[in-house]
Amino acid sequence: MTPAEVRALSVKLRRLDRVRTRLAELAQRDEQLTAEAIVLMRQQRLEHLNFSATRSVALVTKQRTTVAPEAFRRAALEANLSDEQIDQALSESVRVTEARKLLGDERLEAIAESRPGKPELRFSGGAARAGSRAARAGGAPRPGRAAVGGAS
Repeated sequence: MTPAEVRALSVKLRRLDRVRTRLAELAQRDEQLTAEAIVLMRQQRLEHLNFSATRSVALVTKQRTTVAPEAFRRAALEANLSDEQIDQALSESVRVTEARKLLGDERLEAIAESRPGKPELRFSGGAARAGSRAARAGGAPRPGRAAVGGAS
């Protein structure tokens, strides 16, 4: 490589490093804003918020379901499952979807533990839904939901 090529490559690497740094800063800022938005929505007891005629955000907390391997094994034996089927659903932990298929909802619910997961925001709307949302009374919120600047 010539000295000119080395300098050009060095400049590109510095620019790339600046871009990476900026993206990391934006990601951290986004996490902070998301956490702040979650706190504000909880304080206002909002599960859904329309912030324009075409955009909305929903506060979602997924349920994490876990099954203890021994509890699954006992329930699977009661359900007369083969060792092969039991081993298929068991590894270090129980794969809940596989356990649901093998045991059924009722048996699984009897042995499963559910706890709230990490809250997150789900954004919807934008250009893809602009037509259907705008058709709804000028973007008025549905009953039981709040719009920015309006009452619920």
